[in-house]
Parts: sequence; structure tokens; C-alpha cells
Amino acid sequence: MKKQTMRMRALTLLTSGFIAHILFGVMNSILVIRALGESGIGVYVLIRPTLAFATTLTGLGRHKIRPALIVAGFLILLANPLSHFVLHEPGTYLPILFIAPLVVLTSLSQKFEGYLLNLDNTTPAAITSLIYQCIRLIGSLYFINRFRHLGAAWVISGLMLAYLLAEATSLLCTGIIFVKQKGAGALPLAIRYLKRPSQAASPEAPVMVIMSATEFLEPIIVMQLFFGLGLPSEISRSLYGAVTGFTMPILLMPLFIAQGLSKATVGALKKEGYANINGLLGECLRLVFSSCGLYLLVVILFPTEVMNLYFQTATGAQYLRILAPFMILYFFKQIFLAFLNALGQSQLAVLPVFLASLLRIALMFLLLPHLRFNIFGLIYATAAYLLVSTTWIFWRLKKLTRLKISPLGILQPLLVFSLSLVAGLMLKRSWNPFDIERLNLGMHILLIGLLYFGINHITKGTDAD
Repeated sequence: MKKQTMRMRALTLLTSGFIAHILFGVMNSILVIRALGESGIGVYVLIRPTLAFATTLTGLGRHKIRPALIVAGFLILLANPLSHFVLHEPGTYLPILFIAPLVVLTSLSQKFEGYLLNLDNTTPAAITSLIYQCIRLIGSLYFINRFRHLGAAWVISGLMLAYLLAEATSLLCTGIIFVKQKGAGALPLAIRYLKRPSQAASPEAPVMVIMSATEFLEPIIVMQLFFGLGLPSEISRSLYGAVTGFTMPILLMPLFIAQGLSKATVGALKKEGYANINGLLGECLRLVFSSCGLYLLVVILFPTEVMNLYFQTATGAQYLRILAPFMILYFFKQIFLAFLNALGQSQLAVLPVFLASLLRIALMFLLLPHLRFNIFGLIYATAAYLLVSTTWIFWRLKKLTRLKISPLGILQPLLVFSLSLVAGLMLKRSWNPFDIERLNLGMHILLIGLLYFGINHITKGTDAD
């Protein structure tokens, strides 16, 4: 009975997460990036890491609102120097101010959702995630069009306002469920809950802080180095926006697959024991390689077509082929981190992530100031970070679980990907039966997909015993 309840709980979260990501999350990303355009996305990607870092910091104090208020206060005080002297983009001042109340609302919403989830009530998380994405999508498009004539700063501020509205609605829905469950004593209980001393941070918190801190520093480093080269802020913003505003969203589209597998399988692992951990890990990696690997293969073969299909622009397409092969490591890393968390050994990922992040920052300082590398310095630094952090974390997980890997288990996915890539290049160059480009693209993707799965099935070896 307990196993059935756990599986239903995981299925509820996985299904709601899938719908929220595909129907609303991806749609929101595509429509918002299209609406913002190249000038608007350049400002947005400068302040987005600030939002992520602030949200991560407030999440460390699980049951207290005070950390969120402190972070919000610092954002208000530092908004002016951060925008004018650090990012060298005055247009980020107003959006950073909007982040402050957003951080407080996000913290409140997460805390009450976490409280209800601890009571084995997955309904609030499932409902509010869908409501949040829906309100965010509608609000984003409305405020972007409403403020478009006021300039990029107000457009991004409108985007933050849409996020505020979505969080407020999500918090309201969670609050209604909380009040229904607790009745007349809901308000005193909520006040005591927020005043309760903070629990210990979650085991994966250090890794999350390191990654979000690196993302926070990234636009600062890029803009400072480009400013030192004498590049105008418009050009610097455009170069950085092309990578993080157009290229990365394309590459991260299948992230929900790795996240969904982590939640579903690791939840089962915690409840049912670790006897089959090696087989479960191997199965997760095979599923990620089969789905995410095929997607990245298509991106490598058709970078311009994919970019135009999603965002109606070729901006950032030149970076896709370089980063796409390394992104499969990023999806694998999500699985590795989740398994370490399930084993209660998340601390083993701290040193690899920290040193790989230092390497990434060092490479940015080394490569970005050279005009021959330009923004490609950021691409190479990111690729090195993914390679080092993922392989190191995998090595630690392998040592912990005594995972056995055959040489064929390593060569098989490389062989599948390489053969499919070569065949796809030949097919793309030599066979275009239709006069309509979209039809040729669809036919190529279909045939490459069949070939990819066919080679994968024929050459399948044992990558985990």
C-alpha cells in the first residue's frame, strides 16, 4: 500500500511537472523570447541570474521568511550600483528592484508548499505549478506588449511583474488549501511556522549555491571584460544575449526528462531500498541518452533550422554545434546528483562542482579578453565546466556504488551518436526530395530518429551491471 501511495505521489508530481514544462514552460520561453527580441533578451539575461541566485539564497532558510526579507533589502540597496557600475547596463535597474518583492513571495510560496508536501499532500504542488505557469505566460505576453513602447527596461520590468502576479496567485491557492486543512487555527499556525527556527539546509544546498553563484557572476564577468575591451554595452549585451538568451534555452529544452526521471526513480529508491541501484542508474542513463541524445543530435545537424523554428531568428545558431555535444553531460549530471542525494552523499558533489566552477571562471578571464575568442570564450569555458564536473561526479558515484562498467558500455553511446551524426550529415546534403524546406526537415528528422534508435538497439551493450 505504501509503495502504491509513493508511486502515485511521484506520478502526480511527474505528470504535473511534464505538463507545466511542456505546455506552459517551453511555450512561455518561446513566446517571451520572440516578444522580447534581441534587444530585450540582452537585458533580461543580465538580470535573470540575479533572480536565480537570490531565490537560491532564500531557500536555505527553509521555514523562516527573514532570509528572504534580508536578500530583498540588499537587492533594493544594491540595485543602482549593480546596474550602473557592475553590469554597465542602466536598463537593469528597474527590473532588479522588481526582483526584491518577487523573492519574498517566492519564499513564502515555497515554504507553504513544502509544508503540505511533507504531509504527503502532492495536490497543492501539482495544482499551483500549473496555475503559476499559466498566469506567468499570459501575464508575460500582456505586460511585454503593454510596455513595449517604453523601452527594454520597462519590458523586462513587465516580465518581472508577470512573475510577481503568478507567484501571488500560486501563494493564494496554496493558502486556501492550507486554511481548508487547518480551519480556524490556520493563521496562528502559519505565523508560528514562519517564526520557527530554520531547519538545517538540504544536503544538495551547497551544490545549488555554488552553481547559482557562478551563474550570478557570469554576466558580471562578461560585461566587465567586454567593457575593458572598449566594446559598447549594446554589443556586449547582444553577444551575451545570443548565447544565454537564445542558444541555452534551445539546448535546455529536454531538461524536464532528466528532472522527471530523477524525481520518479530516486523517490522509489529511497522507499524501496538500494539493492537495484546500479540497474536503476543504468536504465536512467539509457533513457536520457535515447531521448536527450537524439534531440541534441538534431540540434547539431540543423542548428539554424531549429533556431528559426523556435524563435524565428538565427541568432545564436552558430554556438549550438559547439555546446550541444557537451549538454548530454549536463543531463547525465542531473541523474548523478539525484542519486547522490538519494544515497545521502550530496556532499561528494561539492568539490567537483566548486573546482569546475573555478575553472570556468578562470577560462572566462583567460579567453574573453582576446578578440579572436570573443564570446566563444564563454562557450569553451562552459564546455570545460560540463566535462570536468560531470565526469568527476560520475567517478565519485561509481566509487560509492561500486558500479561496474564494461568498455562496450562506454563505447556504445559514442558509436551510436557518431554513426547517426555521419549518416545525418550525408542525408542532409544528398537527399532533399521536397521543394518545401519544412517538409525536408521533418523527413530528415524522422529518418535520423529511426536510424538513431535502430543503431542504438543493434549495438546495445551493458553499461551498468
